[in-house]
Amino acid sequence: MIDAPDEAQSVMGMQPSAPKPPLLSDEFGTFEPFVDEEVIARFLGLTPRRVLELARDSQITSHPIGVTRKTWRFRVSEVAADFDRLKKPARANIPAAVPGTRERNRLG
Repeated sequence: MIDAPDEAQSVMGMQPSAPKPPLLSDEFGTFEPFVDEEVIARFLGLTPRRVLELARDSQITSHPIGVTRKTWRFRVSEVAADFDRLKKPARANIPAAVPGTRERNRLG
């Protein structure tokens, strides 16, 4: 009789699975890893060079590492939030230069 799942897998010709490492979320809570410019470039549909230019100009949220020659790291959620803000411009409440039809009818 087969007692352990690993023995059952070896009998059926399957390799026993390696123990899984603990998840980062168990240790650090809701941790989002940092990614490099290659990942952000694929996410945004840009070149990695353009992503670095945007980071240097502070147009996207980035985290520089180093002093003289910086390595840039990003979080996808922060970059996505930057572009969501760009999609929703604030509407200006500017009165119309010419009164609307109702106002013209009321004024005569």
